[in-house]
Amino acid sequence: MPLENLVVVSGSENSDFDFEEPKERDIRFYLNIWNSSKPNKPNTVAVPYRGGYRAGDGLNDVRLEGRYLFVADNEGILCYDINNLLQGYTELGGVHEVSALLCKTSKYLISGAMKWVQIRRLDKISKQLKNSDFSNGQVEMPFDELAYDSEGDTFLSMMGFGSEGQEKIILNTASDKSYLIDPESRKVEQMKVIDGLFPNTFQRRSKYHFIKNGDNSYLIFTEYSKEDQSHDIRVYSLSLATSSPSIKEIRSFENEEIISMLLPPNEEMKILWKNRMQSYLETMDPISFAEGKEKRIQQRGLKKSYHLGDRLQEVDGQLLIVRHEEDEIVDAVTEESIKFTGAVNDLAIPEISSIWENPQFLYVAKVS
Repeated sequence: MPLENLVVVSGSENSDFDFEEPKERDIRFYLNIWNSSKPNKPNTVAVPYRGGYRAGDGLNDVRLEGRYLFVADNEGILCYDINNLLQGYTELGGVHEVSALLCKTSKYLISGAMKWVQIRRLDKISKQLKNSDFSNGQVEMPFDELAYDSEGDTFLSMMGFGSEGQEKIILNTASDKSYLIDPESRKVEQMKVIDGLFPNTFQRRSKYHFIKNGDNSYLIFTEYSKEDQSHDIRVYSLSLATSSPSIKEIRSFENEEIISMLLPPNEEMKILWKNRMQSYLETMDPISFAEGKEKRIQQRGLKKSYHLGDRLQEVDGQLLIVRHEEDEIVDAVTEESIKFTGAVNDLAIPEISSIWENPQFLYVAKVS
């Protein structure tokens, strides 16, 4: 079966929650969690309000690591055992509301808000969680807390790139500043923006795709956003070779036919696009694409018609098309699909969504 062992997470509002006078332990929102073997029977988990500084924002981000699901809201980070959701949660101690966004590398779970970034080792988290009874208590573990020179700034995106053991983090903020974070050395550097258009585009929570292009440089591809026509598909060059990391826009173009793109590790670029009513899946050379040559390696017509808001995603080596508005996941090779029913999905997942784009409602990962 092509769609086995997938975990699908969505969120929904609790319409009875009192935003004006929230009380601790009141239910703030719900997590709807499916296994692809039971697409009609989600586990619905009530998430309590725990006294954070902004009760109204709710779900911030989610990540799955092994069997542990990390859920960030404005009060902190909760962890659930995906194999036994009825046990309850364990809260990561010491987060102190530094949980606007989550980012995960091969070694670290990274969270942040305002001017703070917290770095925790995944192996230490897993070790502590193995001894936890998931009875809605806290578990303490060491972490490093970093600060950068932007008091009270708003995080827009935080994403990792690079090969295992050499990953870096890019943090973008609402003040049009970008920072490069090395989770190994704990070094934080502000990035130099060479092209003046960069702050108005890259800061938005679009999907970004990185490909290594030399010893100390990367290409970054962004996906097209229909909701904001002034920001088209853009390609950037990221240089880490100098004493100050820098980024430069090298290509910008409008192509309303492109629905989604993906750069799987060590593979060619995949592009989902449509021409009139026919949808296609293309394999392209990313370097040629960045140079404007758009060299096609393979093109395949699809049986179904796809539209903006559908996302290509690779999960454990499998290419999927996640259809957020239809609550459906499609295997991109066979076009076999599963629809997930039994719950209302009305909270967007910020990892792949923002107020500027079509909301994305499903977080999809694989149980390991």
